[in-house]
Amino acid sequence: MEKRNMKVLKSFSWRFFIFSVFLAYLVLPFEITAKDVPKATVIMNAQIFDGERIIPKGTVVIENGKITAVGRKVKAPEGAEVLDGNGHTLLPGLIDAHVHVWDQQNLKQSLVFGVTTVIDMFMNVKTMTDIKKMQSSGSANDRAYLVSPGTLITAPGGHGTQYGVSIPTITKPEEAQEFVDARIAEGSDFIKIIYDDGSAYSVPRPTLDKATLRAVIEAAHRRGKRVVVHAATLQNCLDVFEAGGDGLAHLYFNDAFDPEFGRLAAQKKVFVIPTLSVLKAMSGTSEASSLAEDPHSSSCLMPTDVQMLKQSFPFKTSRTAYEAVGCRDY
Repeated sequence: MEKRNMKVLKSFSWRFFIFSVFLAYLVLPFEITAKDVPKATVIMNAQIFDGERIIPKGTVVIENGKITAVGRKVKAPEGAEVLDGNGHTLLPGLIDAHVHVWDQQNLKQSLVFGVTTVIDMFMNVKTMTDIKKMQSSGSANDRAYLVSPGTLITAPGGHGTQYGVSIPTITKPEEAQEFVDARIAEGSDFIKIIYDDGSAYSVPRPTLDKATLRAVIEAAHRRGKRVVVHAATLQNCLDVFEAGGDGLAHLYFNDAFDPEFGRLAAQKKVFVIPTLSVLKAMSGTSEASSLAEDPHSSSCLMPTDVQMLKQSFPFKTSRTAYEAVGCRDY
């Protein structure tokens, strides 16, 4: 299971195929269980994108919940359920690499939008545990697959502690191994660290020092876990590179630019989850609210989704980080 979760952070998941006219999504009934899945399903005459190439008209065979064949000249197994995909497109399930899951309904909704794997970045541990039990038993096929760190690692009063939920915190390097061990015992798939003193958006708050940051990363690596860091400034990100972090949960938020940043990340083999929509919203120029009026998406949104799409951040950052990656509005 651990190796599988690590792989999810690096590549597309082929656990489900998505079928639709637009982004190719297949809406599954919420009551579906593993026993309801037919032994063999064949989708024929569809345009297929397999993650690397486009097959103008081909066939996909799914047997016992796994894709066993993809191509132009593929035969349907005897007794298979056959679906005509003419005029539609098939592609691998999408991965949403930075979300916060509040309940199981969030994962069901993700599947409606073609997202078959969700990487949560901080959630209630009990909710995570309940979902993982369902995943292990095969009774969660009606929703996106969850990967999560559970509780994040932050300083007392640091980012992550302001949401009214009591979470454990860490103050010094000597606490790192015990703290990481406790997260893994709870079921963390990877370790999430907060390294953010609030200076990027003029909201000062405590954060880990560099020694503790490094100690937590080393403790996680000793247990075979990857580490993703919420690092708010360019310098924070560079500190993460130096400390041996595996990934960044965001691009940096502050008014800074380093033309070598991308090359250094590649050299250090650090992946970056850019969250460009967040960066744009933080700079005060988000168009996220338009999704609430979009005819293709609005019918799939819950009232809380619409409310959040129309909210704005209580502060404003520079557009520099957003524009530095070539996302200027023309």
